[in-house]
Amino acid sequence: MIFRDRVDAGERLAAALQRYRDAPDTVVLGIPRGGVVVAKAIAVELYLPLSICPVRKLGAPGNSELAIGAVDDDGVLVFDRKLSRHIGLTDEDLARAAERQRAELRAWLSALGAGTLPPLDGRTVILTDDGVATGYTAQAGVETVRRRGAHRVVLAVPVAPPDTAE
Repeated sequence: MIFRDRVDAGERLAAALQRYRDAPDTVVLGIPRGGVVVAKAIAVELYLPLSICPVRKLGAPGNSELAIGAVDDDGVLVFDRKLSRHIGLTDEDLARAAERQRAELRAWLSALGAGTLPPLDGRTVILTDDGVATGYTAQAGVETVRRRGAHRVVLAVPVAPPDTAE
């Protein structure tokens, strides 16, 4: 399926998520950056509250485009140990890279005035991104909202590898 843009992708996802329309214990969270646009379109179509899921890709030191994992703003770290070892990273290298990304994420969220998630205890979270490639950011997002009490997590992405898509 081809989408015009992220808004179109979100609107089409919303059509598949109609059972959550106006659901009192449901919130839509977007993974920055592209996932926030998708999330907003879903939230508008379904009359649901919207917020940002505080996760960020963890790029390899010296090659930020090579995704080796993802972090959240509060301790979640998902990474590919085999790839990390293959490129020569130690546990200390990973810890430093993760903390740098966390600090940048916190600063970015603070600048947006989006530093805190709404209460998630017992709620259904529709977690969105604009696509899944490695899956690290989505995994970190799912772990983040579960740690914060989400009862159910629905991952809604418009583009994913065939072996990932449902």
